[in-house]
Amino acid sequence: MPMVERLEKTRARKVWQQVDRLIEDFTKAKTHCGPGNNPAAKAKRRQVRARIRGMTSPEEELSAVARWCRLVRNDRQLSRRVG
Repeated sequence: MPMVERLEKTRARKVWQQVDRLIEDFTKAKTHCGPGNNPAAKAKRRQVRARIRGMTSPEEELSAVARWCRLVRNDRQLSRRVG
C-alpha cells in the first residue's frame, strides 16, 4: 500500500472517530437535558452541533467521511439539527 493511501486512510479514520465522539457527547447531553431544563446540557448540545456542522461543511477536508459517520449513526434529531 503506498504511503499516500495509508496517510489518507489514517486521516479519514481520525475524522470518523472525532465525529463519532462528538455524536456520543451530543447523546449524553441530550439525556442530561431530558424533560428538565438544564442550561449546561443545552449549551453542550449547541456546541457539539456547531462542531459537527463545521466538520461536515463542504469546505472542510474529508467532510464526506464526517457526513457518512453522521448518517451511519442514524440519530434523527442530530441529522435534522445539523443539516
